[in-house]
Order: sequence, then structure tokens, then C-alpha cells
Amino acid sequence: MHRTSALLAPLVVSTLLLFGCSDNGTPSVVVSTASYSKDCKVDADCTTVFSGDVCAVCAGCPNDAISAADGAKFQAEYDAAKASCGAKDTSVSCAPCSMKDARCVGGRCTP
Repeated sequence: MHRTSALLAPLVVSTLLLFGCSDNGTPSVVVSTASYSKDCKVDADCTTVFSGDVCAVCAGCPNDAISAADGAKFQAEYDAAKASCGAKDTSVSCAPCSMKDARCVGGRCTP
């Protein structure tokens, strides 16, 4: 019985990380760039995106990069995830995003 519990523990933790509650009590909805292309030849082939819990209070500042060809597909996933967050906590003041351009380094998009 202990062996089964040990095998299931990582699965339970992963599930809680993806579908828990954020720090402000709203649902936690994570978008990831893992399934999007990061292939590029020049900087213009890349675009910056936000990867993480879209329901977090100050979420949304670009922190990752993907191929610009996948930009619209990613934006649609992000918008759908964001729509499930509910009301935003307006009592919190978030710092402005620091804008970085995505770059193509060694054939991979990087923020």
C-alpha cells in the first residue's frame, strides 16, 4: 500500500499545482509554452508571452517566448484561461511590466 501512495503523491501534487487556488482565492489556471514551438531563425520569428497562473493578481507580464507563428494560437488559449478567472482584485497595485523583446538564440526563442 505504501508503494502505491508513493507513486501517486507526485501526481496529486502536480494536479494541485495546475488546478488549485491562487493567492487571492480565485481559481489557479496555468498556461504553459511547453506545447508551442520555440524554433526560430531571426529575432522577428519570436514573440514574448506570459506563462504561468493567469489568475494570479499581477499575472500577465511577458516572461517567456515562443515562435511568432504560434502567437495567435497561444493568445487564444491565454484569453480562454483568463476568462475563467472571475473578478480581478482591484485593491492590489501591480508594478508595470518591463518590456523585453524576444530574441532568437541558437535557433530557440528566448525572452
